Amino acid sequence: MIAKNLFIFLGEKAQSFFPKLEGQLRTARMDKEPEEYLAECFNKAIKLSVPITAAVYVISLNIGGSLFTLLSPVAGIVVFAMGFLTFTSIPNIKTKKRTRKLEKELPYALRDILIQIDPGFRFIKL
Repeated sequence: MIAKNLFIFLGEKAQSFFPKLEGQLRTARMDKEPEEYLAECFNKAIKLSVPITAAVYVISLNIGGSLFTLLSPVAGIVVFAMGFLTFTSIPNIKTKKRTRKLEKELPYALRDILIQIDPGFRFIKL
């Protein structure tokens, strides 16, 4: 419960950095509030970065260098940042995918409409 509230708090604070997120969520047909979606992005990014950080730390201990041990938090921060930015761009990816699919089908639909319309038919009756 505390972690969920923390992620919601972080999502509310991060919302100012993503002003277009609400519109992007709407166009992607994702029924979530921006704060809630950003909280999920934080949660997913942490779940992604913690195992990577631990793995780099264990590998650095086996190599046996203090410089490599300091590399694990840096790797965790980089993975967290990249994961968070990737997860926040998912609404754009879904919208573009749907748009490409519609554009792919558009010529066929227009051809069908053209075939169904009689060449002498007027849309406006005088």
